[in-house]
Amino acid sequence: MTPDIVDLEAPIIPGESMGGFQLREHIKTYEDVISWFGIISSKTTNQCSTKYWEMRVPFQINYEIRDSLVLIFNVLDGRLRHMIAYPSYKGTLFGEICMGMKITEAIQIDSRIEFDEEEEVYHIPELPGLAIDTTLDEDDVEIIDRIAVFTEEVS
Repeated sequence: MTPDIVDLEAPIIPGESMGGFQLREHIKTYEDVISWFGIISSKTTNQCSTKYWEMRVPFQINYEIRDSLVLIFNVLDGRLRHMIAYPSYKGTLFGEICMGMKITEAIQIDSRIEFDEEEEVYHIPELPGLAIDTTLDEDDVEIIDRIAVFTEEVS
């Protein structure tokens, strides 16, 4: 049974939350959840490595939950600064935008969404704490495959 706090169908709220986790919360708040998922450096099963945590840049540590959600904590202050939802995440952005949707459909739902040439992601300029990443499908159509929420400190 997954800890109650984890909700992979929870709404995606830019600059605030997703998956039942709140940005800016201290890692201690989620100690039981992180422990429950068996966070260890890595585990090898049938020649396939599964990572549970990873130190990607100095002073940030990433925790992965069920190939659906990544929690990124700042090591210096222990605060949750960034979360990334992956294709198996079922929650929605603004109640309608979801993983696997065409970016053109998302833009029809919210016309504020635009492409940031510098960051190479979609975002809403007046709404900090949101990034939407896409990949091309077999027909060269951009499909949403990651949605990130973050604090302004990491933007």
